[in-house]
Amino acid sequence: MAVFIGVAKRTNATITALKIKGAVQEIINPAIKARYTTEYQINHAVGVDLSKAFVARTGVRGSNDLVWIGPAANMAAKMSDIREPNYHSYITPAVYDRLRDDAKLGGASNTNMWESWWWADGQATIYRSGWRWSP
Repeated sequence: MAVFIGVAKRTNATITALKIKGAVQEIINPAIKARYTTEYQINHAVGVDLSKAFVARTGVRGSNDLVWIGPAANMAAKMSDIREPNYHSYITPAVYDRLRDDAKLGGASNTNMWESWWWADGQATIYRSGWRWSP
């Protein structure tokens, strides 16, 4: 879980999601393959949403953690459970609608990296991307 604040929070969170995909494909999975005799690969998804959140420190002294409460934490966690072979980054319309072009358009032809998708499990239209950003 990561929390982004500031003027470019949507764009920074989205670029981070694309960089995580790049790190998994370019660094982590090749390292696993080089070290172990296995076909196992990391399969991940990142969800990004926007809302106000409440943070609470819970637990006992010496063993506590932060808990994030709010719609965005819930939606992002649910999107991170999506498993599709060609898509690893998911954002809500609240994020997509305010992205800077560098997080929305990619490649030499400035192709939109995001496609609108009906997510039946979440009963919502969200955006998904199969693009990656080199770390």
